[in-house]
Amino acid sequence: MFECYTRLYPFNTENSSAVFAINKEYIENNDVLSITGSGDASLDLFLNGAKTVTCFDINGLAKFLAVLKFSFIKAGISYEEYVNFFSADPRKFEDYFNFDIYEKYSNNILNEKVKKYWDNIIRYLKINNISLKKDKH
Repeated sequence: MFECYTRLYPFNTENSSAVFAINKEYIENNDVLSITGSGDASLDLFLNGAKTVTCFDINGLAKFLAVLKFSFIKAGISYEEYVNFFSADPRKFEDYFNFDIYEKYSNNILNEKVKKYWDNIIRYLKINNISLKKDKH
């Protein structure tokens, strides 16, 4: 059922923010362990006051998406750019996985392994003229 490399989900598939808000007393100022997934649960844990969050995942690709999200936030991406770039609803937003936004924030913030992964994905998309918004990949 589980494999080392499976589909990446751009967003959390559970309502972790509601669960974490109810259980904030167990999270706030504590070290927390979380499944990496899309990285959203980890972000929610930090927003609910976790001191540290250690992530793990059976899917070896999950870390690449989570690191991309965390790195963009650390680099100062605007809320609008973040939502547009990572939006799960491409009908609403124009910049879903926009290459210009990626290039604006990826240089000098991603570690070598993560940058190489995403650069290769983007190169593949560009060479094959694939738009994640248009082609619903």
